[in-house]
Amino acid sequence: MVYKYFIFKVFIITFIVTGVLYSEENDKSLEVTVIDANEVSAKQIPVKDEKKFLDKIIKQKNVILKNVDGYIYNEYRYRMTDSEDDSDFTSTLGFSTKNDSNNFHFLGRTSVDIDNNSESNSAFSSISDTYNKNLNMKVYSAYFNLNSNNRLSKFNLGRQSIYDTPESAFFDGMRIESKYLTSHRFKIGLYGGKPVHLYESSSSGDQILGAYAIGSLSSKASIKIDQMRIKDAYRTMNYRNDLTNFRYTYRYNKRTRFSMAYSMIDNLDRDINIKVKYINIKTGTSIFLTSYLLINGQQQNALEFSSYQSILQSLEPYYKTRIYIKKKINDIFSLDTGLMFRTMKNIQDKGTYNREYHQYHVGGTFNIPGKTNPVLSINLEQWDSDNRVVHSYGIDYQSFIKDKYTVGFGSYFSLYKYDIFLNSERDEVQTYHAFLKVKLTKALNLRSSYSYENDDYEAYHIVKIGVRCHF
Repeated sequence: MVYKYFIFKVFIITFIVTGVLYSEENDKSLEVTVIDANEVSAKQIPVKDEKKFLDKIIKQKNVILKNVDGYIYNEYRYRMTDSEDDSDFTSTLGFSTKNDSNNFHFLGRTSVDIDNNSESNSAFSSISDTYNKNLNMKVYSAYFNLNSNNRLSKFNLGRQSIYDTPESAFFDGMRIESKYLTSHRFKIGLYGGKPVHLYESSSSGDQILGAYAIGSLSSKASIKIDQMRIKDAYRTMNYRNDLTNFRYTYRYNKRTRFSMAYSMIDNLDRDINIKVKYINIKTGTSIFLTSYLLINGQQQNALEFSSYQSILQSLEPYYKTRIYIKKKINDIFSLDTGLMFRTMKNIQDKGTYNREYHQYHVGGTFNIPGKTNPVLSINLEQWDSDNRVVHSYGIDYQSFIKDKYTVGFGSYFSLYKYDIFLNSERDEVQTYHAFLKVKLTKALNLRSSYSYENDDYEAYHIVKIGVRCHF
């Protein structure tokens, strides 16, 4: 219980500190002094003098954070079912230095399980509960961007992520990318290091290497070739996989783009992914078409290539197509409709996680004139799966009050809701949610939310209260 009160006190003190720091809305820079530990210690500050201590921090202006852009977000989360509850606290810090030549980027999170609800049969148990402590810290990025070389467009060193590769690369290492080398806008990139698997106890034997080349075939067409090699020592197994990906992009005009990607893993066909996008801002028309084919089933591979296979054991070949159309009717109303279907290549492969379903929807968005600029979205859906037909609805409402308050509520439906950390699949989940966001100053926001999830077996209540301050 003392531990819980300590967390609450940290949360409240952080709220007070950030409120004091950002109460001057006209200040464009934050000036803070770090007081020498020999001058003042926590034990020397009675509770009644905390305000004086904070004033002393602000008045002494020896450290100026004018070259740093970032945020701190602290959040308390409370979850409850009919039989149990759970309390957690998280603090997220992200910042980037601002410099013309060299920059540093950081993103990390600290989480605390306040009430130590870590039993494996708990509805709220997660992978974080496998540790022997309630306090967990994760670093998601911490890298230098060195831009002093005139021949390179990127030179990153440290913990980083790359998302424009065939599979996202998250690693500790180096990435370099050249500037365009020829008139055909040709450039190359290399990266390598040790993959980051946040929830593994050891990274011994893990390795990632990658290279890519981008070139223009014409003023409208371009091609990108990626090669990734990953070694992953997982438990008693050692995986080594090579992934090759070819992506062709054609820009028909400013509104229309077509792309097609084909990949192989260990010299075997893996998948084909086709995307068509049309956006006409003048007429308010948007059309998106995606079609995906998993050619061969995927067994256990390196983690980056098989995020789900450790649970599924095998992801069987399937087709998945989605069509989405949105049209602005007038200044108040926009109509959207679409369909999505997932079909197994071989009907005998159907099973848990390897599902077949068809989904159809029609909806609309109302931008209602008024002082609060309310926005209302309504969506009607039909799901066909395993000889079942399920009708569902979704609603989302937001209203902006005096440029200070944002309120909203809504609901959405999930035919299948997966949780890879709990190794579970929940069916026919209807979620209801509401939130309030308050802009206290230009740099300080308060956000609170409530959500209710209901499936065939359990009902979940989730309350979140968060404070975000920008510096």
